[in-house]
Amino acid sequence: MIGIVIRRLIALVAIIIGVTMVTFLIARVIPGDPALLLAGPNATPDVVAKIHEQLGLDRPLHVQFASYLDGLIHGDFGVSIVTRRPVLEEITSLLPATLELMLTAMVLGLFGGVSLGVAAALYRNRWLDHVIRILSVTAISMPGFWIALVLLYLFYGVLGWAPGPGRFDPLLTPPPSVTGFLLVDSLLALDFRAFASAASHLALPAITLAVLSIGAGMRLVRGSMIEALSQDYIRTARAFGLPERKIILSYALKNALLPFITVFGLELASLIFGSVVIESIFSWPGLGSFVLSAIFALDFPVIMGFTVCASVVYVFANLLVDIVYLLLDPRVRGIG
Repeated sequence: MIGIVIRRLIALVAIIIGVTMVTFLIARVIPGDPALLLAGPNATPDVVAKIHEQLGLDRPLHVQFASYLDGLIHGDFGVSIVTRRPVLEEITSLLPATLELMLTAMVLGLFGGVSLGVAAALYRNRWLDHVIRILSVTAISMPGFWIALVLLYLFYGVLGWAPGPGRFDPLLTPPPSVTGFLLVDSLLALDFRAFASAASHLALPAITLAVLSIGAGMRLVRGSMIEALSQDYIRTARAFGLPERKIILSYALKNALLPFITVFGLELASLIFGSVVIESIFSWPGLGSFVLSAIFALDFPVIMGFTVCASVVYVFANLLVDIVYLLLDPRVRGIG
């Protein structure tokens, strides 16, 4: 098993370097000149050339890439063209908000996808199964930004049940920052008003991100669960008189979750890049909205820094999925 993990790590390093190279090349060939944006429309060619020199854009492309890789190795992601702050500082200051949103969405997606998928399998071809399948197809077919706008309009604009966009009530004093997660920090400070405010602001964007994962997850779990329940070992367990609850949770569900775990790791990519649009719609002060502003401003260091960090999170999340798969399925360990 250790050998498999080492091979995965070597492959992941190559993937991160490849993603960095492709993103770097795309960022350099797309139309637009960040020097012109910084200099303004009335800048002279000499001023633009000076900015090119300051940003290192006048050097050959391979020299720029080598310099960027050397900086990454030493923890230097460059300096934001717009804010003039180190990109790593910008990312670390905004990362807790995005992580809190993504982790909440992942928990909702995991719980919703598994529970609804199991329910649909247990009540196969009954009314509950039909309702869940319709909800699954609907969730998969709807784009995330449309779900966000509908939820915001309905629960904030019409019903008034949800608070306005943002991460926290501006009239309240936020808890002291310990972890950067408002939910955790408010509990550590025993400030339940702050916790309620943070949770209410988090609800709609987290549900929006979780909907797509729930839709895909419930279909996959339903199919895997139906297949597992038809296996001989399940019939044998029932013949021995084992409780139905134990058969479902201890035997059928364990095997049915294996395909779901794999797909759930891949779904992380949609959460990472889906947060870019969702955070902007809900005015969530995280990496997503910051990167979207950087894209419009052609702030290449920020775009590159976000892509590298997202790639690292994604590949290590999939490494974790592989490890969990190895632990749950001994057959894979034997093959590796």
